Amino acid sequence: MKKLFLLTLMAMLALLPSCSSDDDNNVTPPEVKELQCNVNGMLPLSFNAFDSWELKSDASWCLLSADSINFSQSVSGVAGSVDIIIKVADNVPDGDCAELTLSMGGDSFVIVRVYAVNKSAVFAGSMDVLATGSTTSFLCENVECKVALNASASALDLYISGAKFAPQMPTTINIQLQALPCAVTDGGVSFFSNDSIVPLVQMFQDYLPMPEFMFSMIEGSVADGKLNFNANMTRGIFKYEGDIITE
Repeated sequence: MKKLFLLTLMAMLALLPSCSSDDDNNVTPPEVKELQCNVNGMLPLSFNAFDSWELKSDASWCLLSADSINFSQSVSGVAGSVDIIIKVADNVPDGDCAELTLSMGGDSFVIVRVYAVNKSAVFAGSMDVLATGSTTSFLCENVECKVALNASASALDLYISGAKFAPQMPTTINIQLQALPCAVTDGGVSFFSNDSIVPLVQMFQDYLPMPEFMFSMIEGSVADGKLNFNANMTRGIFKYEGDIITE
């Protein structure tokens, strides 16, 4: 059973452990997969389970979810294809590590280590917004944007604070656009774009999907300490241009 468990882990996590073919009881555990995740960010983890399973995190700041809604330090399920979301909470010291232990078929092994990293840059500037149906733009002041690249620099999360999308809005809102496809050039310029993305809008303490604020297009770049992007959404059109102020 132990060898079957380990062989399954090898296949489902694409790890490359070494096994002895001479002795069924002399099996080397799989190499632990090491991942980096931005503070206040998320990562996917997928595998195939041959039996009932449970995945546990040993850190309170590293949470898991099987439905992308409810997060806790442990999740469990039955045999089959499994998709997990790993979430790193805010205010975690850079470099902190959480170990994820998988229990299945009577055995338990640490299969993943998650390192909290902060690759965020904070920008400040003005955002010109053209409200839907309006013919003149207005200036929304004190808007801040934070950009966070994932570990492989293939995707980018964009956080917009203090935004208004029409002059009559009584208050500003905070939104997140997650996993925007990103490409980094040799010169260090990060280009990002995406079509048809539902933003997460802050409601009290939580960020919730808000289809009514749908982005039909967003494209921009991060280079030389500056952030630029243009976006079309159901509530209007806007552009952002700002300089980096803190790291």
